[in-house]
Amino acid sequence: MGAYASILHDFYSRIEKIFTSIAREIDQVVPKSEGWHRELLEQMVLNIPSKRPAVINSHLAEQLQQYLGFRHRFRNLYGYELEWARMETLVDELVPTFKEFKDSLESFLDLLPEMQG
Repeated sequence: MGAYASILHDFYSRIEKIFTSIAREIDQVVPKSEGWHRELLEQMVLNIPSKRPAVINSHLAEQLQQYLGFRHRFRNLYGYELEWARMETLVDELVPTFKEFKDSLESFLDLLPEMQG
C-alpha cells in the first residue's frame, strides 16, 4: 500500500511542478500564501488574456484536487495510517486522469503561441 501512496504523491507533485513553471514563466505570478497549492491549481483553470489559455478545465481541476488532498494527507500521516478505501479510487483513476492532463497540456501548448502572438 505504501508503494501506491508514493506513486499518488509523486503523480501530483510532478503535475504541480509543471503548473509552477507555467505560473512563474508565463503568468509571472506564483501564489505564496499558506494555501498556495490550491491557489496554483485554481490559477491553471484561468484564461489570462494576451498571456495564455486555461491550462486545464474545471472538471480536471476537481479531479486533481483529490490528488492534492491525498498528497497533503500522505505527507502528514504515518504509513500505518493510510487507508486503502481512501486510495482505491485515486489509484483506479490515475491513468484516465493522467491522459486527460496530458491531452489538456498538449492543447494548451498548441494554443499558447496564438495567444502570445
